[in-house]
Amino acid sequence: GWLSIVGPLIVWLLYRDRSPFVRTQAAGAFNFQLTMWLAAIVGSLMLVTVILIPLGIVLMIVAVLGSVVLGVIGALKAVLCVSVSADAGVFAGDDGVWLGWI
Repeated sequence: GWLSIVGPLIVWLLYRDRSPFVRTQAAGAFNFQLTMWLAAIVGSLMLVTVILIPLGIVLMIVAVLGSVVLGVIGALKAVLCVSVSADAGVFAGDDGVWLGWI
């Protein structure tokens, strides 16, 4: 739905001046969710025509599954990266550059 676009947009608006790394990641998440949302809308518009119904169904399925599956994979990678970094004592600075071992 449209709420998947709001989260990255709010993070980008709140943290864009604090961290270049967060700004880049939030902008990437926003662009990805916007692309999946537009693909779902185009797919639903294709359902109106008789000839494009099969293509519309496929496009909607790909957009929804892509949004959910790739969103979960991205969240898991973020959680695993944070837990591995915290366990190893490695922390990143505001620019995403590793500061070293603590």
